[in-house]
Amino acid sequence: MGWDLFDVWGNQTVMSNAVASQVPNGILAVANATGYYNASDTSWAEALNHCRPIRSCSVRPLGASKVEEPSANIPRHGIQMWRLRPQGGTPKRGEL
Repeated sequence: MGWDLFDVWGNQTVMSNAVASQVPNGILAVANATGYYNASDTSWAEALNHCRPIRSCSVRPLGASKVEEPSANIPRHGIQMWRLRPQGGTPKRGEL
């Protein structure tokens, strides 16, 4: 079975203190340009429905000698979130 892997939060997993201090004051003019996700601009569901998979991989059945696993190096104050969807299928009603 094949899977599409979506990077839910884009490539940015950590926001620096300098950037974070601009958010409450509304002066973060580069938010969309730098890849930070703006939930007020686009809902999570809409973003997932319109995004392209960051990577397609074939997952071998359990018990195979080698299984492809996604991995990432995340800084200790960071977060990474991925969404897996079966390839070639139509999403079920209500599925993101």
